[in-house]
Amino acid sequence: MEGVVREFHFTHDDDIFSLADKNDNKSANQNANCNCCQKAWNAKNKDIAYCDYCALAYCAKCQYKQRRFPNGKENSLGNICKVCDRKFNLRELLKDRNLQIEAQTNQLLSKHGMMAQVEQHEQKNNQIRREGRKQAKIYATDIKKMQILVEKLEFKVQKIKN
Repeated sequence: MEGVVREFHFTHDDDIFSLADKNDNKSANQNANCNCCQKAWNAKNKDIAYCDYCALAYCAKCQYKQRRFPNGKENSLGNICKVCDRKFNLRELLKDRNLQIEAQTNQLLSKHGMMAQVEQHEQKNNQIRREGRKQAKIYATDIKKMQILVEKLEFKVQKIKN
């Protein structure tokens, strides 16, 4: 199992994401093995190192990188184990993914807003068409009434002429 990163617990508010300097809170309950690959410690192991982020013990193969402290000065670097490094990587991936999801959500909401506007315009157009049909019926009725009146007047004029 050497070289394999163990399963770990991830939360967005893990203390490692807010460090400004080395974490000196080394646990008294350190494992008898590397906290990453589970390689057993023995008297010959001189490669035990503590992660400056989680303060747990790791072998040299599982702690070989450095990373800038999130709230530290620009040149403030700390030794970081594979587990903490993966947590930072995972956090960045999730942040990027959340930004993508937010952008897509805003785009959908924008489209939804446009669709709502289109629906409102369609409703107004339908209302205008209905009003137009009503007006057309009223005009048609008025025209018929006027035609009847004209015919009656023509009839009376004919009667008077005769």
